[in-house]
Amino acid sequence: MAMSSSFEGVAMVQVVENRADLEGELLDIRPDPDRPGHKRLTVAVSSVREVESFPNLLGGVRGTRTEIVVPDDQAGALKPGTTVRCRARRAGPMVVYAESCAPTE
Repeated sequence: MAMSSSFEGVAMVQVVENRADLEGELLDIRPDPDRPGHKRLTVAVSSVREVESFPNLLGGVRGTRTEIVVPDDQAGALKPGTTVRCRARRAGPMVVYAESCAPTE
């Protein structure tokens, strides 16, 4: 007898707590259609720095254009064409979430 599950065909992935400091040029900023109260940034990532006591799951984004989700209150001072630094984490296989993001000086 075959059994069916409501999770059939759905990949479940557990992500460990992780952090990294990303820096790069902000190319675009727009509302995130999937997350009300958030913006989606496109950043040309030029550097990735480890954050002490956290694994770095974002080392592979250096040199790429990466989409980063940030809360609206962290996006207010950001403007395309400027360099930004974000404290970010991999929140899922295709999601990078920044808890803080600010222009560099």
